[in-house]
Amino acid sequence: VRIRLIFLVNNSILILKSFKNISVIAKAKTIRNIDDDNLLNRIRMALAGIKDVEEKRMFSGITFMVNGKMCISVGKGRIMCRLDPEIHDEAVEKPGATAVIMKGREYKGFIYVRKEGMKTKKDFEYWVRLCLFYNDKAKASPRKSKRS
Repeated sequence: VRIRLIFLVNNSILILKSFKNISVIAKAKTIRNIDDDNLLNRIRMALAGIKDVEEKRMFSGITFMVNGKMCISVGKGRIMCRLDPEIHDEAVEKPGATAVIMKGREYKGFIYVRKEGMKTKKDFEYWVRLCLFYNDKAKASPRKSKRS
């Protein structure tokens, strides 16, 4: 019988695997620091009044899906915003903002915003508003079918 228990202790995940009554701590890793928890809670509070919000683990952090579409993601010391590709170049010019580049390709409409880009409540709300505005007109990614 395999039993897997997961605990959050001092901002670290402990995964306890049990095999035939023999327990071994398999993995302990830090997942976030206190500042990242604060940023995560700020996003949660900003999205609190919105229906159909789901948190998923992706993009090396916690991603908030709104109406089944990726909206905003919280990672180490930054957020990743999904916004209208038409305003991408303008948004990248803001303090603390950089384009998302993965595998050598720049993704229009996806921007990292470091903490210095959202120090004030006004700056923070600006980024959240941009994400929510685009979420209304963004297309959801096609669902991947589960293989049996």
